[in-house]
Amino acid sequence: MKPTQFLAAGFVAMTLIGGCGSDQKADATRVGNVSTASYGVLPGSPAKPLALVFTTDVANSLNGTFTSVSKTLQAAGYTIAAVDVTCHGQDLQAGETAGLGCWATRVQQGNGDIFAPMVKRASDAISDLVAKGVASGVDVVAIGVSRGGYAALRAAAADSRIGTVVLLSPVTDLARLTEFRGIVVDQSMYGLANDFAKFAGRRIFMQIGNSDDRVGTAEAISFGVGVVAAGAGNPVDFTTIITPNKGHGTASQDIAAQWILKGPESDSGNAP
Repeated sequence: MKPTQFLAAGFVAMTLIGGCGSDQKADATRVGNVSTASYGVLPGSPAKPLALVFTTDVANSLNGTFTSVSKTLQAAGYTIAAVDVTCHGQDLQAGETAGLGCWATRVQQGNGDIFAPMVKRASDAISDLVAKGVASGVDVVAIGVSRGGYAALRAAAADSRIGTVVLLSPVTDLARLTEFRGIVVDQSMYGLANDFAKFAGRRIFMQIGNSDDRVGTAEAISFGVGVVAAGAGNPVDFTTIITPNKGHGTASQDIAAQWILKGPESDSGNAP
């Protein structure tokens, strides 16, 4: 299986909401703002679902640098939106450098949940887009790539309007990252296991390479097993694809997009 190539071409008609920074295109139109969050949006059909993309900053989440899934959804009428992931874009503070090293430093400083502001930005963006009639708030999709996978899951755990989650080579355990080596991670605050029962009630698609030495193949599979177990024997809509990737990289993006568009699977019958 060959990895789907990343699409670097920019989207048309990018609209920015809330002032997303100087890294955005100068001709982008500013159309509104919510007081507690800044976000970017590519408007689609108001009758179609909203998809939130989590990669790094707003610009890279909307321009297709890290995932082509959102472009496929946009072509199908979805509204595509994004917020800055923690330690990226406008979330960066003076003296910080964007990236996972910033995550580790903030966690080590111990000043509360470092992802709480991002989670709130995501929920505020959903509420604002729904209030403005830009998108439907029914079955919002969260798409997360690598570090954005962890961000998407944190957002989904906090907002029940996110009913579908796509994870491409996701971070599922902060302690697995090299940046966190030697740092004690408070699992009561940052562990995804706290929300396995919530995730068991969502539709989840996960792609992970068979030898991902960055985010950890074993950790991703363990996450999936934990979510399914939390379903306590009930059907759990969790699709996992393990792709023949050496190292850290995404694949199966076309499959992920079609999985979203197809909708929930029905019971296909008994096996011998």
